Amino acid sequence: MEERLSQVSPIDTFRFSEALLRFLAKSTVNSFQRDQLKPTEVTRSYSTSFDDGNKELHVKADRYQNKIRKGRNQVTHIHVSARDGVGAFTVSAQIASARSDIANLETEGLLAGKQVGTITLMGREDPTAAEVKRAQIILMVLQGRISTDAHFNPWIQKIYLSPEDFMWPAEWSQPAPSPVKLNLDKIPRPLNPSQRKAIRCMLDQTDSSRTTIIQGPPGTGKTTVIASYVLTAISAGRSGIWLIAQSNVAVKNIAEKLADFGLINWRLLVSNEFYEFWHEHLYTTIKANTITSKDFEERLSELNGCPVVLCTLSM
Repeated sequence: MEERLSQVSPIDTFRFSEALLRFLAKSTVNSFQRDQLKPTEVTRSYSTSFDDGNKELHVKADRYQNKIRKGRNQVTHIHVSARDGVGAFTVSAQIASARSDIANLETEGLLAGKQVGTITLMGREDPTAAEVKRAQIILMVLQGRISTDAHFNPWIQKIYLSPEDFMWPAEWSQPAPSPVKLNLDKIPRPLNPSQRKAIRCMLDQTDSSRTTIIQGPPGTGKTTVIASYVLTAISAGRSGIWLIAQSNVAVKNIAEKLADFGLINWRLLVSNEFYEFWHEHLYTTIKANTITSKDFEERLSELNGCPVVLCTLSM
């Protein structure tokens, strides 16, 4: 044990600024709070069939939210309904495999001919790949294996750390970008004054306008502002636009708005787990521009020269 501990990089918080420690603490607390919101027990109904030879219950979910994921901290209970004079009973099971809408549960109980009423999953799901990566980065920063100056991009530096001596990279303004004018005649939707102001601010590439915050309740035209900005920027020859949102549905809505504005040279990256079997029907009108994680390597060349890429924060 001592040998293993000696190989662990030490943590010295005294060498970090208060701003950095607040940022790391907030990120950690937020992650913990999100994890605590995950349910510790869920009971759902599934379509099932029993493989008597392998003593496995084949389970099929009808919704993405109900799919069973294999986790290290979960215990599974299969509730069998009363039938043919036999009372209801419960047997324990382990998740042998889980993929897309299908999961196989190993159980010692003989369930052939039995009617499974519900299945209960006890314990929280394992962290997602994005959650694991976030925790690893925070630990590496604390251990000094990642330098905030070298590895944190300017956006994180400005928004979260706000050092007094912060300066945007000089090369971002060299040569000075040509101003882009918002031509309302080329925007296929009417824009109100606040929308126009936001778009002009987004088009301005001077240091004073690097960050634009657009706030408004649903239905107030935020997606229209994004599409109008992209259309104007692309028409002016700009590229390297990366559109990111918290959820797959939000990203899809932006992509559909781009298509509605007549934009076709963009690619949407989506998790195959979310897309396949569950939500393919949502992407029918933009399927040609959609790349699932399963096809990343095969279709990677499509991103070369593509001026606009869309994805979720966790991709």
